[in-house]
Amino acid sequence: MKRIFAILILVLMVLSGCKTNQSALPPDTFPSGLKYADLEQTIDNYVASNEDKIAALSIAVFTKDNILLEKAYGYTNIEDGIVNDANAVYDWGSISKTLVWVSAMQLVEQGKLDLNADIRAYLPDGFFSKLEYDDPITMLHLMNHTTGWAVVDNKWLFFSLDTEVPELGDFLQKSEPAQLSRPGERYEYSNYGAAVAGYVVECIAGMPFYEYVHTNIFDPAGMTQTALKPGLSDNEWVKKQRAELICYYGDDYGSLLMPLPVSQFQIPLYPTGQATSTLSDLRKYAQALFPDEKGFSCLFTKKKALKEMYTTTSTLEGEEQLHHGFFSWNTFGSNIVGHEGVTASCKAAMFIDIDNGVGVAIMINDLHGKAIDEIPALIFEEK
Repeated sequence: MKRIFAILILVLMVLSGCKTNQSALPPDTFPSGLKYADLEQTIDNYVASNEDKIAALSIAVFTKDNILLEKAYGYTNIEDGIVNDANAVYDWGSISKTLVWVSAMQLVEQGKLDLNADIRAYLPDGFFSKLEYDDPITMLHLMNHTTGWAVVDNKWLFFSLDTEVPELGDFLQKSEPAQLSRPGERYEYSNYGAAVAGYVVECIAGMPFYEYVHTNIFDPAGMTQTALKPGLSDNEWVKKQRAELICYYGDDYGSLLMPLPVSQFQIPLYPTGQATSTLSDLRKYAQALFPDEKGFSCLFTKKKALKEMYTTTSTLEGEEQLHHGFFSWNTFGSNIVGHEGVTASCKAAMFIDIDNGVGVAIMINDLHGKAIDEIPALIFEEK
């Protein structure tokens, strides 16, 4: 009788859509045990206790449909006393790469891209000139950072604002690094590989990558305060706001903030790190990455593609995993999906906990700032 009753309960759970592997958190509680009602005061206390180590800090904590906290702290210009607010814009850094991976999965959904096909089938003939191996390089290799390409020389990563930046395809050919190993053999985080993936999207879509992203990601997600093109000319308001942000670096103790000599650069391999936006736009993007109660998102027409995007494609040392370009961390005690980013001026992070339905977006203008790691731990680190 007990066995029949147990089976009946399990059937009812399946029929009602319950997930037996979902964390059983109390209502309005984060994985750390922090109550939603105590969130703002907890973040306020953290900032107050680290005031001498923080320049500007903008943070959003959210669910799929609601904003639990969206707040700006500190100064975007300490010397002139300009207070941080909702109009401040920051560099995304490598969070920009997730725009490439989402774009690629959209093309997979449309039947225009095969993740296991050699990307040279989508590129102009003879595009690469330094490949050591004839093995296929696939989109999955690009997503998993296993192409075998060496790290790109720093001279190709950041250009001054007065430097003319070539078109993406031309610059990729000019900056092609050596191929040190066969595709799939070893992990080597690759800005070049992510930029190549962006160019594959560009070639398939028949439009510049930044135009594709505006049309297929920014517009559906309601993101009007984000730029992606080198020089930020694809959004003049963002360009103006970014020019007003002063960026800082700290001393070895993180308690003396000094302004950087130059606070803004162009990134010619722009799909890897040029995205620049307000905090609210980064939050809107992260919310669009959550599946709704039926598994859908405004970024995909079918829930299958979104679900596939979060499946594991590679496992790295320390149990860190890649999910079609998105990283997951067990640092906080939960399986958190997202990406971190750093440029020569800013740091940012975007974490989403799909099982528990909460996310965090955080942006700072301090290259040594530890808040990027410490504040999310207050929300996600299981006690």
